[in-house]
Amino acid sequence: MKNVLAIVLLIFAPVILFGQTFTGTIGKIPVYLELDNTGTEISGRYCYQKKGLNIGFSGERKGKQLLLTTVNYFSELGEEVFKLTPNGTGWKGTWAKEGKQLAVNLQLVKSAPANRFSNNRFVQKQSMSTYQQLVAGLYKLSDLDSIVYTDGKKLRYFEEMHSSIPLFRIDSGLPELQMKTANEFLESIQLSEFLSYGECTEYANSNTEYSFDVSGILIQSGILSFLTHHYNYCGGPHPNYYETPVCLDLLNGEEIKLQKALTELAVEENPLQTDDDGESLTNFSAFLFRYVQKHYPEEMAVPEDAENDDRCPFYSPNSWHYISYSIEREGLRILFDFPYILNYCNDSEWVIIPYSELKGFIEPQLLERLIKIKP
Repeated sequence: MKNVLAIVLLIFAPVILFGQTFTGTIGKIPVYLELDNTGTEISGRYCYQKKGLNIGFSGERKGKQLLLTTVNYFSELGEEVFKLTPNGTGWKGTWAKEGKQLAVNLQLVKSAPANRFSNNRFVQKQSMSTYQQLVAGLYKLSDLDSIVYTDGKKLRYFEEMHSSIPLFRIDSGLPELQMKTANEFLESIQLSEFLSYGECTEYANSNTEYSFDVSGILIQSGILSFLTHHYNYCGGPHPNYYETPVCLDLLNGEEIKLQKALTELAVEENPLQTDDDGESLTNFSAFLFRYVQKHYPEEMAVPEDAENDDRCPFYSPNSWHYISYSIEREGLRILFDFPYILNYCNDSEWVIIPYSELKGFIEPQLLERLIKIKP
């Protein structure tokens, strides 16, 4: 009889799988909720549909009931407690906080409905979970009424209303297909930042700090490129700052990753230039190191006492192993990737290599387009 009863419970109680998503209400307020299950331990997150900001929780399953408590890692917000029992393929129960209690009703979502991003190929590449797809549907733009002209192209800025993250779109100045490709690409970036902002609030709650902007916008030679600047505090002892280069080939709709456009000569190891560990730089990194030594002697001067010097260690060949590149008007900007304690060194506005100096290192077809870029 016990075995039969166990089978009945398995049939009528919802089975929690990794990343199961539910939609429903807390009181009368619409929410999305995601549950992850590892044994009897439960974790997950939920968001109010009016805000789109994640609130994390953890808990356990006791018999048929779920007991969940919100996790405020770096916030003094009061705890929220969910007590849920099976309701068909969903859950019902209560939500409580500081003496206030509301009814909860949740229904399983097997797949997210189509939204404005369903035909955006750049968004589809992001492989979002069902929960993220639902949250993406909350993404909403406000026109900032800010119009600028860059390289003869009319740009208009929009702000995502939940996160206040701004980004431009191209209004005119490009062939229709190129403009559509560029704007879908830009929307995918802004959506990704909106989702990242929601992830940040999951940990820092009301203490979240998040800003995003771009610089160095370039729309020439069939190339759209710019540099993104991220600053965020998602909890913990320190905030985080980093730069990311963005570059799209408007002729084929593919992102340009310069590391993939380097020639075989560029990626071969250079036996003459080694760091302290004896590991060779590539020919390209060795060239860049020597070029910067020659043209930026002050920044590259080796200190007399390196261990006690607080300068950024650009002078060390080891620093040139982990770099990326931003395609800009004046040339190729070098972006460093220093450890966290040297985060401030990653702002590398001073290192610009003219494209005319890069022959033999970048594939000829791309280099020809880069050389045509006007400052």
